[in-house]
Amino acid sequence: MKRLLFFICTILCANMLFAQDHTDNYIGTPCNYPGYSFTVGDLTYRAVCAGEVVEVFDNCYNYITSVNIPSTITVPCYYSVDNSLVTFPVIGIATFGFSNCHGLTSVTIPNSVTSIAIGAFYNCSSLNSVTIPNSVTSIEHDAFQYCSSLTSIDIPNSVTSIGGYAFRGCSSLTSITIPNSVTSIGEYAFYVCGSLTSVISLATNPPALGETAFSHIASPSTLYVPNGCRQAYENSSWAQYFDCIVELDSNNSIAELDVEVNNEEWGSVEVYEGLCGTDTLRAVAEMDCSEFLRWSDGDTNNPRVVNVASDTSFTAIFKDPIKDTIIDVIIMQGETYNFNGQELSEEGVYNARVLSVLGCEINLTVNLYVISNDYTNGETSSLQETELEEIVFYPNPTKGLISFSKSIEKIEVVDISGKILLSFSNVREINIGDLPAGSYLLRLHSNENSVLRKIVKE
Repeated sequence: MKRLLFFICTILCANMLFAQDHTDNYIGTPCNYPGYSFTVGDLTYRAVCAGEVVEVFDNCYNYITSVNIPSTITVPCYYSVDNSLVTFPVIGIATFGFSNCHGLTSVTIPNSVTSIAIGAFYNCSSLNSVTIPNSVTSIEHDAFQYCSSLTSIDIPNSVTSIGGYAFRGCSSLTSITIPNSVTSIGEYAFYVCGSLTSVISLATNPPALGETAFSHIASPSTLYVPNGCRQAYENSSWAQYFDCIVELDSNNSIAELDVEVNNEEWGSVEVYEGLCGTDTLRAVAEMDCSEFLRWSDGDTNNPRVVNVASDTSFTAIFKDPIKDTIIDVIIMQGETYNFNGQELSEEGVYNARVLSVLGCEINLTVNLYVISNDYTNGETSSLQETELEEIVFYPNPTKGLISFSKSIEKIEVVDISGKILLSFSNVREINIGDLPAGSYLLRLHSNENSVLRKIVKE
């Protein structure tokens, strides 16, 4: 018995010594132990697949706000006696790995991750930015459910399926692009995404939709599909969720509308985006004397409704509010002409910036001519007190029509050079409405007598 007790004691002591010696080499976490978790930095990881790989696991307790998940993680091996380190690939985000992390605002996922597990970011109410690599092939159900601050997300072309409830309740999501790799979208995937107005599906064959996949999104809403695929989507279950379906351009992009004006000081253009690729353009004059004339394609409608089926550009053409105006002014010798507050009596060229009767600025050039009272341009004239001198005509200035107090044998309208512009015979009324604005001379003839009178055409 004593020998037996001694043997047992010896064995126990040896085991204790061995254990103590072994314990001295404990330097970290165990290797090849599925389910074992450990923390490095701000993130917790869990070993999966017999410890060969790890996934990000149960991180909400750390109250983190921004996460850049590494593609590999290196830890000391628990059973190593040589202080060796083990590197694990990070292949996934564990089920509900970041769920209810209300302070989390942004996440970058490495290209080692192949799936975003069930509820991975469930109810991350502050999450507004997510970078998903093209290594991910599936977004599992509930993955981003109730991420109410998420405004947009890029789904890579590697994803083949979007699980049910994946984006349910993402109330700030305004647009989403579904890549052509996606073949199925689960039930309630985008349910009650109340701000979702634009969905782009790049698949030529409409992906299979689960029940109510896009129910209760924004209204109006537009579905954009590849060129030539509109009919296929209209004949599918997709059509029930959208107010209209619009084809993308040849580059699978939404057609862009570019609008400008010929002069930004003269006017501007307002663009009102409508439904189904239909926009309304409205040209607005910025200056009182500016005026919309036409669009660059000749259309004069304002406002104008256009259907933007491909990249389109328009220019609104406005009229120059500042005119360069040149007029000839004739005065008789001894007269003066009031020009911009100056009384002019000498021939010459005068320039000024003046306001028209409409209040518009005009760059005015006046060619002032002074005519002698005996100017006849070679015609026989008589300055005696004759009936011609007593004839009254009106109005002066005129917009065109001129009436005379008596019938006149012959009336000629001439310019400063003496060129006859118009001629009338035996009339009491003439019309010079076709002549440009300016000063002219009326040569009145009777028998062998003639006199000159000045007339202003407005």
